[in-house]
Amino acid sequence: IEGHLAGFVRTGELDALQLVDKDRLGFLLSGLEGIDEKMPLSSIKSVFPDDYSYVEIKVAISYKIYTAQGGE
Repeated sequence: IEGHLAGFVRTGELDALQLVDKDRLGFLLSGLEGIDEKMPLSSIKSVFPDDYSYVEIKVAISYKIYTAQGGE
């Protein structure tokens, strides 16, 4: 279910901070700089420490896309 919620972050219908802690989201967004979000999620996850979940990464990617489209 949480993974599906990332789609609502991408559209701006859900605030990413409702799903991911502010500091963790900031760390993920920094780590996503220069990474193609179309890469396989497992490849992206390998860039981050093990304690970051796939859901957190999906939310960060969705937030990155949302803000790139002019959100927030």
